[in-house]
Amino acid sequence: MDSYYKVLDALKSHFENNSITNTVHEGDVYKVDLSKESIFPLANIDVSKVPFKEHTIQFDIKIIVADILDETKENEKDAKNVFHGANNLQDIYNTQLGVLNVLQSSLRRGELMNEDYEVLSQEELIATPFEQRFENLLVGWVLDLSIEVPNTDVSTC
Repeated sequence: MDSYYKVLDALKSHFENNSITNTVHEGDVYKVDLSKESIFPLANIDVSKVPFKEHTIQFDIKIIVADILDETKENEKDAKNVFHGANNLQDIYNTQLGVLNVLQSSLRRGELMNEDYEVLSQEELIATPFEQRFENLLVGWVLDLSIEVPNTDVSTC
């Protein structure tokens, strides 16, 4: 059985080939050494569960894309910064949302789509923003998705 490897390797390769993500990690994001600033922006792939269906295997995956929030020395009450603030929060949200948009597009109709993979919830994938969830003020998005692959390793005969 190599379905687990194939799904993870395809996602890993996708993130490594974009011009934004510096590090791709698999598993519990809390096990990443988040104190190293050189690893950001980061993509984390975590398989949360794998339901076995009659003829398919479903991979329920949580993807986190994040970067470090950079506070500036500017006065946050400066008239030019009232809406955007004195940090790169909106820049990170915009950039990392773009990373997930390219991923979902690639899964649905691009290079990651093939006859063996089906993204469930085709109509709607939802990215949820987060801020300051970790030790060094990370900001980004979480995307939960399910990928279904044929279960060709076990015969029902």
